[in-house]
Amino acid sequence: MRAVRFHGRGGQGAKTASRILGTAAYLEGFVAQDSPIYGAERRGAPVAAFTRIDTGAIRERGMILSPALVVIADDTLLDAPSARVLEGVREATSLFVNSVLPADQLRMQFGIQGRLTTLDVTGMGLQHMGKSNALSAPIGAVAARLLGLHAENLRTAIQHELTDLGLAEQLIAQNQDLAQSCYEAVPVVPVSDAAAGIVDQPSLWTPRYDPPSVEPRSMC
Repeated sequence: MRAVRFHGRGGQGAKTASRILGTAAYLEGFVAQDSPIYGAERRGAPVAAFTRIDTGAIRERGMILSPALVVIADDTLLDAPSARVLEGVREATSLFVNSVLPADQLRMQFGIQGRLTTLDVTGMGLQHMGKSNALSAPIGAVAARLLGLHAENLRTAIQHELTDLGLAEQLIAQNQDLAQSCYEAVPVVPVSDAAAGIVDQPSLWTPRYDPPSVEPRSMC
């Protein structure tokens, strides 16, 4: 199973990016599951979304603690302890950060483990669409590229998900073109099979029962 965790801020489209990735994977014949989680439900607050992709039934639910891939839509979240964007990241984990900074600089600055790649998705959004917050399609595209999904299925997934949100056809086409550019431009790092094989194991606590030390009082 490939477990993908998206991090962003409210209004940046992390939830929709997760859905786009899941739909693209489904179109390629995989089983997919996606779900968001919210803290403070307001624009700008840290949010996360989760996508699981497998060849068979997915029985896990809830948060992804040990992701194979982490996609970070806003590099300021690296400085936000409450966002916990690096939680569960190991050397085998692949990461993408939307940033103007190169991967080596971010790695040194924040002590990031794992296979890190970056791309200025915000700048590309400004160039293609004249806005910096149109991130759902491009970061979904980056995740699809790193997982090896096909561009034509990504384009169809974007059409499906953005149509459901009520976007106009022209705006959807612009998002598709931006996503295609990001898909082609992102420096690819492999999503490790070792990371894919990590399964979240909840820690269980077994209570210890002491023997009774006082004889119960007779009811007679």
